[in-house]
Amino acid sequence: MPTISVPADLLLKELHLTDEKSFDKLSASYGLELDDVVVEDGITQYKVDVPANRPELCCAEGMIISLNAFTGTEAAKPMRVTKEPEYTITVDKSADSVRPYIVGAILRDVTFTKESYASFIDFQDKLHHNICRRRALVAIGTHDLDKIEAAEGATKAFTYRAVDPVTGISFAPLNQIEVMNGKRLMEFYEADAHLKEYLPIIRDSPLYPTVRDGADRILSLPPIINSDYSKMSADTKNVFIECTATDLFRAKAVINTIVGTFSRYCKDPFTVEPVLVKYNPDCSERQLAAAGVYPDLAADTFTVQADYINRHTGLDLAAEEWAVYLRKMMHTVTVDNGAVHVKPCVIRTDVLHACDVVEDAAIAYGFGRIPTSVPEMRCTGGLLPINRLTELLRVELAGAGYSEALAFVLCSTDETSRCLEPTPLKDQAPADPKDVALIANSSQTECQAARNNLLCGLLKTVAYNKSVPRPLKLFEVSDVVLLDPTNPLGAKNERRVCVLFSDEKYNFEVPHGVLSRVATVLGIPGQLSIRPAEVHDSRTKVDHLMVKEGRAAVVEYKGKVIGSLGWVHPNVLANFDINYPCSCFEITLEPFVNV
Repeated sequence: MPTISVPADLLLKELHLTDEKSFDKLSASYGLELDDVVVEDGITQYKVDVPANRPELCCAEGMIISLNAFTGTEAAKPMRVTKEPEYTITVDKSADSVRPYIVGAILRDVTFTKESYASFIDFQDKLHHNICRRRALVAIGTHDLDKIEAAEGATKAFTYRAVDPVTGISFAPLNQIEVMNGKRLMEFYEADAHLKEYLPIIRDSPLYPTVRDGADRILSLPPIINSDYSKMSADTKNVFIECTATDLFRAKAVINTIVGTFSRYCKDPFTVEPVLVKYNPDCSERQLAAAGVYPDLAADTFTVQADYINRHTGLDLAAEEWAVYLRKMMHTVTVDNGAVHVKPCVIRTDVLHACDVVEDAAIAYGFGRIPTSVPEMRCTGGLLPINRLTELLRVELAGAGYSEALAFVLCSTDETSRCLEPTPLKDQAPADPKDVALIANSSQTECQAARNNLLCGLLKTVAYNKSVPRPLKLFEVSDVVLLDPTNPLGAKNERRVCVLFSDEKYNFEVPHGVLSRVATVLGIPGQLSIRPAEVHDSRTKVDHLMVKEGRAAVVEYKGKVIGSLGWVHPNVLANFDINYPCSCFEITLEPFVNV
């Protein structure tokens, strides 16, 4: 959950509350949590945890609008457009290969204070880390429209196109004097603690996206930085907002959230001037389908029967009563023959289904007020067969003198690929894992991929326990993640057991004996066959290539390969910085669930 800092005095004043206790009670009933109260620069700040699916609550303005509607102090006002669009953004086909979409809007006659301007800038940063997925999906650019209009050659037309980073880019970035091209800009911001994490998004692209004014001056280089020429300040009166994106739905949600929360500072509150986005005729079909007027304030209407809400909340209220509660969640609500028609507020971009309406209804009614009851039909729970088998194996292996290891499912790509190759790391090319499920937007090296074997976790455990007396006997019974194109998710879980024995010398018979005991526990003694591993054996079925040649065996059950057994290759041990020999086996348990 994101945590935001909000000035206590501002919240208490705008929400008509008296003290911290009253705010804590109100926020808890709305699903927020007052995490801490701190004093920063002499100002008392409330640290508030907000739900990740409610980006509009990541600023004081959105929180005030939402909570005032919730208490009935001030109903949420619908957004209005002031006029037909006068400004246009023309999109070139070249942008399709980098960031194909752009949306825009204008806030007129805004009056910022020092505090509200700081909140406006901070809100963009919160959105970048939340719904924008660290700018990978959406990048926000905000500009002083008066500076753009006052510049020589100004027109009411903007362009969005991708250009060569060296020959097509020349501008002074925000708060800089030096005029840079794309290559120089990447070098310059490589040392910037805040912006360097966004550079890889476009750094290796042959073209960089740019937003330009009517005189072809660059306003922004998304998703990195804006131009200094259109820089905003607390004195800015007219704000031009543009959002470039790889995901049009999120771009619409982001710009609606921004204008819906900060248009309260306009001379005519909760109004916005639209912008027309046009695409050149040669643009791709997905781009042409995105043409139109933005922000798109037309929200879907969800029709929910009162019986549906009652069934999921355990209550018995009429549609008219539910309408009252749903208006507290900033919805426009009408009732017709027991049906509740809900049109979400423009900033409620999280409402996507009727179940979201039910959740809002329950929040507005109060979870604490919903009576608890014991269901008439009682069910007896039980372990799934695979989990029952897992528990039995854990008991047997522990009884055999082995210690259970619980390694993380997420690991680095090197641990699932390069470290398990029977070749020293220094002699290998960089990792290019093709058989592991990768984690998108991973911020840590240790969380780049989901493991596709258990052995890597046990080897890491051995590496971290060099001082433990030998022999070291470990096991793990858990899931691995395997790519599976036939699965709708593209991957599947597979339950495996891995046993590792580490001593001062290689010992094949110890893990072999444990494997025989596992076969007995599974009720298949004598049905497992073990044969020497051969070069042609598919690594997708057996991981014997990570163990020492000539000392590796394939484990088969009913003619199918289910795992491997043998000595761990010395180079693999060196890759994990292990000084003692290790022998192991790893097999899948899936074929034995119904045995």
